[in-house]
Amino acid sequence: MSGAGGSDGSDDPVWGAGQVVQLNAARGMRGQKGDAQADANAADGSDPRQRRAVRHCIDDWSLDDVPERPWVAEGHLLRGAVTVLAGAGGAGKSLLAVKWGIACALGKQIGRFRPRGRLKVCYYCIEDDEHELRKRISASIESFGASLGDMEGRFMRDHPEGDPELFRWGISDDGRSFELIPTRAWEEILGIVDEEKPDVFIFDPMIETNTAPENDNGAQRAVITQFRLLARRNHMAVMVVDHSRKTAEGFGQTYDDANEVRGAGSKVAASRLTVVCKTMLRADAEQWNVPQAARHAYLKVSAAKANYGPRSDGEWFEKTEVMLRLKNGREEASPSLIPWAPPGESVLPPEVLADLLTEIARGWDGEPYISKDTPDDWSIRMLLERYGIRDAKARQQAKDLLKKAGAMLQTHRSKRHRKRVIAWRHPNGLPVSAWMVPGADAEGNPAMVDEMHFVPAAPNFHAENEADDTTFQANSQAPDRERDAKMGDESAKLEDDFANMDEPEDDEVNGTGNSNSDFDLGF
Repeated sequence: MSGAGGSDGSDDPVWGAGQVVQLNAARGMRGQKGDAQADANAADGSDPRQRRAVRHCIDDWSLDDVPERPWVAEGHLLRGAVTVLAGAGGAGKSLLAVKWGIACALGKQIGRFRPRGRLKVCYYCIEDDEHELRKRISASIESFGASLGDMEGRFMRDHPEGDPELFRWGISDDGRSFELIPTRAWEEILGIVDEEKPDVFIFDPMIETNTAPENDNGAQRAVITQFRLLARRNHMAVMVVDHSRKTAEGFGQTYDDANEVRGAGSKVAASRLTVVCKTMLRADAEQWNVPQAARHAYLKVSAAKANYGPRSDGEWFEKTEVMLRLKNGREEASPSLIPWAPPGESVLPPEVLADLLTEIARGWDGEPYISKDTPDDWSIRMLLERYGIRDAKARQQAKDLLKKAGAMLQTHRSKRHRKRVIAWRHPNGLPVSAWMVPGADAEGNPAMVDEMHFVPAAPNFHAENEADDTTFQANSQAPDRERDAKMGDESAKLEDDFANMDEPEDDEVNGTGNSNSDFDLGF
């Protein structure tokens, strides 16, 4: 289960219980303990020292032979590598780790974290007891609009029954070297990995997984090395949740400094990706009119180290509470996170906005997405929720951004509903549908007409609707000629003559948001 050699063909051993990694006190050399054990290993060919230490390659290759990087979530988790997620106590790093883990299990995106499909996740939790972790997991699942049954057993919890350490650090019998000794808990972790074959394994927090000196570069590199070998051997991503340094207010006034990870710098050096969570700074709170007492509810997640791509400028999250109904009928609040954006910035990453526009152009089952916030698959609300956008304010922000990008609200004759409804249309006019525009009937009276048989409305058409703050902009080109129907941001209301039409919500028309939404639990 924990022998040398990996399932991916790697020759690197993952040490099991009873084996020891030694560091020479003077030179930091790594070896294996015990001459008798070394002789026995040499006899059966399992001694790593009997293998080649260097693979010398003189090869020609084509880029066609080079595989793409095995991302689990691009920019965040990579198979065969270790990601360090660091933050101060109470900053929200464990909330984020749980949220990302649930996102992997459900295959749903949150912010810029986009899992590649539905994945199996193991979470070794030391600080929270089983009941508290269940509440946090339940809050995250509910904030995704999912249920425990939707998880299909893909998120697995592991708790220490006694001492949580996976590795112990001590002086060797001869007093000349230090030893990193895997414990029985580590051996059982290896067994869980062999049995469950997870895609992601999260260890939270790292400081309690070992007794090695926190500021000793050699000791902490040895610990990270074991996590990295575990990831490589099992072709999975490993995330360790770590603490950041305790700095006084006014020091370290940046969000993406890898030096803020507490302890030895070798932890960051040995990882491929390092992500830092940091509470909103005082200066930013003042700039954005956030009360100083409330700034701790906001955290920025930044890539402090990214070996395999450019570092992004980070993204913001807001701490929120999800009310959970317990078995006895009482409700209890549990924390969760939702994406947030400072004033004037977008809560949607550019790639997500582009995906949403593509989905709007495609439509749902042959018809455009309707504007009303209904629980139907063909509503704009459900489209946004499929991208993790559940909070009412976040949904309104997303709609406003879609409009700024050129998407519009327009009437179409729905076969599904057998009536006219307001729906979303891409700037290029897609999806193809029975779109309608305000015009005039044969007698010159204001009326909704098929777009391909457009007749200009009477001059007083808009004036009659000024009381409703409704503006319709239609290009009055000749019939059967392609035109770009550029509807204004407030083009979601129609005149009272069409009583049989689905009216859009006020937040869609006026962009005011809807704080009374039933779905205000977060992403």
